[in-house]
Amino acid sequence: MPAKALNGQVESWSLVDEMRLSGSDSLPFGRILSVAIGPDRSVFVTGTGDVAVHLLGPDGDYRGTVGREGDGPGEFRTTPSIGIRNDTLWAIDSAQRLVHYFHLAGRIVGARRVPDASSARDLGMMPIALLDGERFLLLESAGSTQVAEAEPEGRFERELALLLAETGGVVDVVALDASTLWLQFELPGGIVAATPQPWSTIDLLAVSPNGDGFVVVRGRGTERRAGRYLLQWFDTDGRTKGARSVEFVAADLRKSEIKSFLDGVSEGFAARSRGDAESVRRTIADALYTPEYLPGVRSDARNWSGGGVLMAADGTTWVAQQDSDGMRWRVFDPMTQELAKVGAPEDLSLRYVGREYVWGVREGEFGTPGLYRYRISRW
Repeated sequence: MPAKALNGQVESWSLVDEMRLSGSDSLPFGRILSVAIGPDRSVFVTGTGDVAVHLLGPDGDYRGTVGREGDGPGEFRTTPSIGIRNDTLWAIDSAQRLVHYFHLAGRIVGARRVPDASSARDLGMMPIALLDGERFLLLESAGSTQVAEAEPEGRFERELALLLAETGGVVDVVALDASTLWLQFELPGGIVAATPQPWSTIDLLAVSPNGDGFVVVRGRGTERRAGRYLLQWFDTDGRTKGARSVEFVAADLRKSEIKSFLDGVSEGFAARSRGDAESVRRTIADALYTPEYLPGVRSDARNWSGGGVLMAADGTTWVAQQDSDGMRWRVFDPMTQELAKVGAPEDLSLRYVGREYVWGVREGEFGTPGLYRYRISRW
């Protein structure tokens, strides 16, 4: 049963560290993108640099892969979006516009083509999730090197929208703000490069693991200390089920964070372009958008889902709020009431929330990804 707030009381929960998986044996890929949990607590994981879905046992033992690179049944050309419905793993390959269905032991049981759909705005559309077994959630996207009037110099703009696709056609759902998602700049030798823009106010999306809806969080608060963000819940037809705004007091953007970002990015691009790190650093600094305050919802600017919002298996919604008191997860019940505040490590980015456990990602000293399981303590 979905959790509900009792008498408006906001509870205090904590996360108890129970398991950590890291290293080439258990996580043979780069940055972890998505996590899905089977009924027996087996773990399905995807990551950068590998198109397969990796399967781990309930105790973290590595059991192999589901799917592989290729163009045939059960094969992918890009890292797929994944989810579990009942006893079936679905995996959407956006390049092939196919959803592959697997038995949880890894055997392919079928495939289905994502309905072909043309955008009214003549933009590209990428399938990212499966709703209620029938409808596909599409991300419509267009990039532009044009800098809009009054925008910070070097801003790389993107237009995003969510659409639903089914046999009868495509339905517009909601436009998304991603205007601060990327920086674009020119490296020595005339090479044009781009990198994710930190401290963005991009809108974030999370899809229910049960396939019965999704939520959009519109994060604001970078222009002034007092701000708010808006949560909007949608059903499988794209209709709004509920909405609420959340007030917060924004945290200062520390100069040390800006310096750390510039140092790391400039060294990386200088090595690749064989340029001088200091001149590359100045170029990136000129293009960098640095608001005075952080947005209310923490986001990973590399991905539409961000990691700053998740829908849980019990129907609750978890939002990673960062404000003047630090970072915490705020939990909202299906009636849009706040249910709990959850303390968590500030460097933890959640990838899956179940009824009893959460799974998240933390990076080690040398940037090695670690997958962590925490038990939810509600007392």
